Amino acid sequence: MADLPSRSVALTIVESSFMTALNIFSLGGNILVCIAVYRNTRLRSTTNIYIIALAISDLLSAIFVMPFAAGVLISGKWPFGKVLCQINAFFSLFVVYVSPVTMGLTAVNRYMRICKSDMEYKRFFSPIKSRLMLAFVWGLIACYILLPRLAGVQRFQFVPEYAACLSQQLAASSKIAHFFDIVGLFFLLPLAVTIFSYRKVSRKIQEHNINLAMTHQRRDVNFSAHEIRISKSLFVVVFAFMLCWVPAWLITILAYFVGKVPRNVQLLCAFFVNLSNAINPFIYAGMNPLFRLEFTRILHCAYNKKIRNESGSHADYNQQGSKIKITTKSTGNQYTSFDTSPLETSLGQTFVSSPEIIEEKQSCSNNDNTPNKMADLPSRSVALTIVESGFMIALNIMSLAGNIMVCIAVYRNTRLRSTTNIYIIALAISDLLSAIFVMPFAAGVLISGRWPFGRVLCQINAFFSLFAVYVSPVTMGLTAVNRYMRICKSDMEYKRFFSPIKSRLVLAFVWGLIAGYILFSRLAGLQGFQFVPEYAACLSQHLAASSKIAHYFVVVDLFFLLPLAVTIFSYRKVSRKIQEHNINLAMTHQSQRRDAHFSAHEIRISRSLFVVVFAFMLCWVPAWLITILARFVGKVPRNVQLMCAFLNLSNTVNPFIYAGMNPLFRLEFKRILHCAYNNKIRNESGSNADDNQQLSTQRTCETLSKISQPNFQYTTFQHCRLLGKDYSTRSLKFFLLKSDRYFCGNNDNTSNKMADLPSRSVALTIVESGFMIALNIMSLGGNIMVCIAVYRNTRLRSTTNIYIIALAISDLLSAIFLMPFATGVLISGKWPFGRVLCQVNAFFSLFAVYVSPVTMGLTAVNRYMRICKSDMEYKRFFSPIKSRLLLTFVWGLIAGYILFSRLAGLQGFQFVPEYATCLNQHLAASSKILHYFVVFGLFFLFPLAVTIFSYRKVSRKIQGHNINLAMTHQSQRRDAHFSAHEIRISKSLFVIVFAFMLCWVPTWLITILVHFLGKVPRNVQLLCAFFVNLSNAINPFIYAGMNPLFRLEFKRILHCAYCNKIRNESGSNTDYNQQGSSQRTVAFAQNTTQHHTLRNADVSAHEIQISKSLFVVVFAFMICWVPAWVFTIMTRFVGKVPCNVQLLCAFFVNLSNTVNPFIYAGMNSLFRREFKGILHC
Repeated sequence: MADLPSRSVALTIVESSFMTALNIFSLGGNILVCIAVYRNTRLRSTTNIYIIALAISDLLSAIFVMPFAAGVLISGKWPFGKVLCQINAFFSLFVVYVSPVTMGLTAVNRYMRICKSDMEYKRFFSPIKSRLMLAFVWGLIACYILLPRLAGVQRFQFVPEYAACLSQQLAASSKIAHFFDIVGLFFLLPLAVTIFSYRKVSRKIQEHNINLAMTHQRRDVNFSAHEIRISKSLFVVVFAFMLCWVPAWLITILAYFVGKVPRNVQLLCAFFVNLSNAINPFIYAGMNPLFRLEFTRILHCAYNKKIRNESGSHADYNQQGSKIKITTKSTGNQYTSFDTSPLETSLGQTFVSSPEIIEEKQSCSNNDNTPNKMADLPSRSVALTIVESGFMIALNIMSLAGNIMVCIAVYRNTRLRSTTNIYIIALAISDLLSAIFVMPFAAGVLISGRWPFGRVLCQINAFFSLFAVYVSPVTMGLTAVNRYMRICKSDMEYKRFFSPIKSRLVLAFVWGLIAGYILFSRLAGLQGFQFVPEYAACLSQHLAASSKIAHYFVVVDLFFLLPLAVTIFSYRKVSRKIQEHNINLAMTHQSQRRDAHFSAHEIRISRSLFVVVFAFMLCWVPAWLITILARFVGKVPRNVQLMCAFLNLSNTVNPFIYAGMNPLFRLEFKRILHCAYNNKIRNESGSNADDNQQLSTQRTCETLSKISQPNFQYTTFQHCRLLGKDYSTRSLKFFLLKSDRYFCGNNDNTSNKMADLPSRSVALTIVESGFMIALNIMSLGGNIMVCIAVYRNTRLRSTTNIYIIALAISDLLSAIFLMPFATGVLISGKWPFGRVLCQVNAFFSLFAVYVSPVTMGLTAVNRYMRICKSDMEYKRFFSPIKSRLLLTFVWGLIAGYILFSRLAGLQGFQFVPEYATCLNQHLAASSKILHYFVVFGLFFLFPLAVTIFSYRKVSRKIQGHNINLAMTHQSQRRDAHFSAHEIRISKSLFVIVFAFMLCWVPTWLITILVHFLGKVPRNVQLLCAFFVNLSNAINPFIYAGMNPLFRLEFKRILHCAYCNKIRNESGSNTDYNQQGSSQRTVAFAQNTTQHHTLRNADVSAHEIQISKSLFVVVFAFMICWVPAWVFTIMTRFVGKVPCNVQLLCAFFVNLSNTVNPFIYAGMNSLFRREFKGILHC
């Protein structure tokens, strides 16, 4: 017998392992089906007879076909003798012919049960008639196989391409007649019957659902909801069956009539057929509660006797059945990875007798390298290697842990298994695939500087890299459409298109289509998979320019631009709908809106998804732009291409966004992390006051994480090639050192060559350094107390206090990154900390100087809108979420300006002894003048003017209010919409602004004089540093002096009066009654709104929270993926792109896979609670 062509050891292991796994799954799953029907009499229905028939045919394949195929793939030949070859051939053909016919009979059964009357159904279908019909059809097929063999028309022999024994026609005429019979009777006819039957059934069920929704009662239907569920499950079986069998039949027909077909393609038939035999039990378990319950009991050995017909409730079905869903999903993932394993056979494994394959091998000879001949990464310093690999490993750990927590949370808590969360789980699974099959290899490449894993794993890595890149935007687009239908359309329209089953089918179809596209391009010889050192991953390489252009048009349009356009359109519609809802709600001041079909929870979900979309675009748009430039323009610095790797940031930030914007995720994550309980959470009733306080504690952390992201991106943005020294410092230092040497060659001085401070007396040194130390201690201690106070007391978490927290955080940055260095300089008289820390100090110095006036201006605008405008206008522009987003955007813009000026070579960072700190130095006079006009105008004069204008208006409004109050001797004005508490807040902010201007105006004047006039005495310049640091230190004391709540919190912190978080207490508390009056009014309105629910609302508040969290997911996703796509397009069409830029794409993609679980934890209390419970167990 002919042997299989020579294969590498790696390919042999992959093929045989995949076949063995399929064999195990098929054997175990179908045995479970048979045992379940044997033990539970309720499963012995007429329809289930056909399911048992399919299970038996699959068992025949698992016993007589798959083991032999596995042995052939291991040994490379047929080692079992001629007798077993005849048996194997018979059962191989029998399974191939029987399965489509049985599927067609099952479809006819469903058609008669749903579309016809009971009398007609029972006339044709009963248990006895069904068994006789199946026995007749199976016997007819067996005779058709045996008669040609016995008559000598065909023979059975080993076919190495299929790793099995099959029939061989002895004459050309009989070959044609045979295939017309087979394809017509055993495939096309059953396929047509199946499609016709299920189309009729689908229409009947849709009509039933529409009528049921309109009338809530239908007497003319002859089928139950259980029948509909069975039909839906069989839809899935048919869909999976067609996905496996149609390609197999097409490949078989091509092989018989067209000529030679590559071995990889033919071997794919065997895998498709065997996969079809393996997945059916998991489909039954996933879509039939009785099967699911039986499988669970079998696997857990709950009992040993047969189950009798039991009466009673079956509430446990939903929870117990959901446990199998994870198995189904994991099977899907395994199917995806298995499906890629034959790919690597196309790298040089050919038949001697096939000139087509030899020609393909010759055309791909440039890619036929052994692993040790693959291109290596360019030489890098040890520091850069540590930074890059360390960051990739951190992303890998975060992505793996976070997305596993998402899956476990959904597994443990049934309330998380909503339709929208199906798409979240899909994102988590795609991120897990990246964390398993992409990030570890990228980390290994960054450590070793080459691809050390061999060719087989390169093929797997390439498939999953492309799959994750294509799948993520499409899944995000489907999520956006789901939100659009939920918010903007009626319940009937939403349920018509979206249900858990439909969502799973759509995702499965889309994912399968994308995987098929990747595999088709690879198997058709349009592209090859090989290691690309610039991206630290294996990717596709096109063999022809025409296919390259067509590929990118397809990929960019279908897998990125179209989903992006759909996402933007959908969320724009959702945003407008929510705005209209809020305006109507504010205008009427009613807790009930008859024309609104969504609740506040839906609005919160939509808002969180806005944030997800924004974060997603921030990550992905730059990556795509860089990729397009690299592909079409030409050379791009490696640092820029490496930024594409930071698409992994998109995978990392989503869980934090969920945690920040969805209370259910936030609560779940807290419970997971704090191990609050060990059992699965049931739907609980009662008050959730503690949950609300626990949810709010994450807001400060969320603000910190959002504000710190630009700074961290700054460090990664600045790393370039560096040859030479090795610095055993943190990764931040490595990046800054490389960027400094790359862009500032004229400043390449060691730390001991920096200018020193002028000589000073010992007394002056002590005074200056002592004063700076005092400022540092006061700033650090005071601002930490501000943060702790807001963390402990929920009543301090108002919209206005968000800006106070922002000021405290900026002051903390100054106390951590500026004052300690200034103290060291004043003590030593020079900069003793090295160049790396000089870069860090310079960035935070500029950041604090630019951020503080702008934040102060935003605070002033907030007070102006609160005091001088109506409540409706104020709430339209200011809310906690909007305020955080505004601050994040402004802070990111300022950080981006500093980084751009630095990276573009317009300025350098170096030590300035006059200020006892590192600052920017301009390299050209023109850029210097432009820089100061921009900085002084936008970051100081404009915020100062806005602040003065706003507080002047506020002052006049308060004065008018006081005059009217004094003249009328009334304690309440009907025309005043603000309380005494609001006035006290405004007065305290007046003091802060006054102190701020006292410190900053002299500083700016001195700075302008120094830069434009010339030399200024050192004492005057040093005064600037003291003024700035003084501004950072005094704010906490102003808060304590003028805000009773802050004062009380500071006292309790200092005296350790209690250790637990303060809860809203009832009783007489005169200070609290006055301070919280406005907040109580808002709380009362919220409670009223919650108690008076929308009668005609078909969407709950939970839905709006889900929408918000998904906004955040999409935002983070786009931040990571758009830059990666841009980088990729540039690389593909432009030409060479520096390694750093391309490697950045990998980081961005992996980051996108990491962040989603943290977003879920931050924005969904159920996820958060589950995560806590998981970590506790």
